Amino acid sequence: MVKKNVVKGKEYHYYICNSYKKDRSCKTHMISQAKVMKIVLTAIQKQVELVVEMEQLMKEVELLPIRKRKVIQLDAQMVSLQEETERYKKIKQKLYEDYVEDILSREEYLDYTDLYNKKISERQDAMKEVTKQRNDAIHENGESSFVKMFKKHQNLTELTRPVVAELIDRILIYEDGRVEIRFQFQDEMEDMAESLKEHLEAESTESEVVV
Repeated sequence: MVKKNVVKGKEYHYYICNSYKKDRSCKTHMISQAKVMKIVLTAIQKQVELVVEMEQLMKEVELLPIRKRKVIQLDAQMVSLQEETERYKKIKQKLYEDYVEDILSREEYLDYTDLYNKKISERQDAMKEVTKQRNDAIHENGESSFVKMFKKHQNLTELTRPVVAELIDRILIYEDGRVEIRFQFQDEMEDMAESLKEHLEAESTESEVVV
């Protein structure tokens, strides 16, 4: 759609199909700028309301323990990596004993030692990464950046270009007059909804078991 100004004693602003203007590849259709702005403003207000409600619901059902679950999973990974590291160290010790007793040649001993040194180094690097992820999970702000982005527009009453650029990915206008608005952070929204759904289903299952 491209913007077009029409003057009939008074100036009006419309959006007209760009494809029609270029090559007539679709039927001509236009929509007033005022109508588009009203639709977009209403859509943003509803989306902000939805994000705020979802965040509140997540807090009410104590969804944040999912972060605690993540820490538990990382702790389990750490234990596994520590056990593997200790196992490789014991293997290295046994290799040395075999070398001393002439069970292994010097070349074999050095080759095996190099192999397990690499394995140990890989596990140690992995443990550093797990430690970092654990610290991030513990100190993670419960409110995600995209939630903050929407919440700051809770009292939005007027549509502005910065708001549109910040919250909307694209606006599609169809021949039948339908307006489709695709928001930014769509993946984050879907992840939030999926996490909430999983938690509610888990709670429902636990309740059934108790009954």
